[in-house]
This record gives sequence, structure tokens and C-alpha cells, in this order.
Amino acid sequence: MFDKILARLGATLSESNLPYMIIGGQAVLLYGEPRLTRDIDITLGVGIDHLDALLQTIKKIPLRALPEDVAAFVKQTMVLPAIDESTGIRVDF
Repeated sequence: MFDKILARLGATLSESNLPYMIIGGQAVLLYGEPRLTRDIDITLGVGIDHLDALLQTIKKIPLRALPEDVAAFVKQTMVLPAIDESTGIRVDF
């Protein structure tokens, strides 16, 4: 389940020219260490000025942004929480 979402994330972020790095528990799992995790954490190599591009990109995956006021939330926290509604897996950018 996670592997399909990770593949879609990687392909779509790369196609959108948004530099990224998988971090957290999924990164540990990719390196072969067992760990229980229920989300995907991704850090982006772009600033808040790329928020519109990111929002367009996550719709292609498809993910849904969780905050009601996305721009205000991202400006305050520097995090964009999203969810894959078909699996319930959360992705934090």
C-alpha cells in the first residue's frame, strides 16, 4: 500500500520539478530497517512561494490537503498535511 503511494509521489513530484526527500519512518523502511509507521513524511527543496505548484501536484497523485485554509496553515507551520482518501494514508510535506 505504501509502496504504490511512494511511487506515485516520486513520479509526480519529479515530473513537477519539485525537489523532494523522503524522511521519517518510510525512509528508515526504505533502507531496510523495520519500523512501524502509518504516514509518509516528505521534505521539499522549495519555499512557500511554490505552494500553488505543490497543490496542483498533490491533486494529480491524488491527495487532498487537510487544512481548511491551506495557505494560512502552511505559512504558520511550514507543513502541508494531506491524505490519500482511498487508503487513509497521511502524507506530510
